[in-house]
This record gives sequence, C-alpha cells and structure tokens, in this order.
Amino acid sequence: MTAKAARTFAPGVWTSLFNCILEKEIIPSQWRHIRAQGIDKENGKPDDDLGRWRPLFIANVGLRMLSAVLARRMTQWTSFHRVISDYQVGFFPTNGTTLNIFKCRDRLHRNEIAISIDLTDA
Repeated sequence: MTAKAARTFAPGVWTSLFNCILEKEIIPSQWRHIRAQGIDKENGKPDDDLGRWRPLFIANVGLRMLSAVLARRMTQWTSFHRVISDYQVGFFPTNGTTLNIFKCRDRLHRNEIAISIDLTDA
C-alpha cells in the first residue's frame, strides 16, 4: 500500500485496526516486510561496488503509521508523568543540538560545569 492510498481510509478504520493490533499484540505478517533500496552516492565507483550505494530501508506504511502514533503517545506520556529528565532531548521532536547548547550555556552561568555533549552525528 502506498502512503497516498493509506490517506483514503477513514481515520476510524486506522484507529480500529491499530487498537486490534495492540490488543492482540500481533503485527500483520505483511507489515513485517521491509523494502531495501540502494541510493547511488555517485562517487564514481562501479555499479557492482557496494561502497557506491547507501542503503535505504522502507517499512510498510501501516507499520510506519502505527510506530508514529506509539512514539507520539510515549513522548506525551513520559513528558506528562515527568519520567525522563528535562535535560533529555534525544528522541524528542525538538532540535536537540540547539536546545542542548542553550541548556549548557545556562548551566555554565550557574557555575555547574559538568557538561557532556556528543556531537558525533550532529
């Protein structure tokens, strides 16, 4: 199913389907298939050289939608119940690097100097 086709379903259909999946704790077998696609880096290497290609894995639309709903709900729940520290920004829908820089600056102004920032993939 394409994302365009998925948009034609009424929201109630998706709600019922997702609730059934969560209740039975069974993901449809068709949703478990992930398509792999190679994206050409155009680095001049021959077509048969794996270093030329960047792998892109695309999950089923239904699984992506269910994952997005669950991630959003888990984020809301953990924020509401204050389960995760306010200083945790990874995996939240914010610009983590920018937010961390401002938080570090504020802590430095309060003479709190134990700060660690991992900018490896920033």
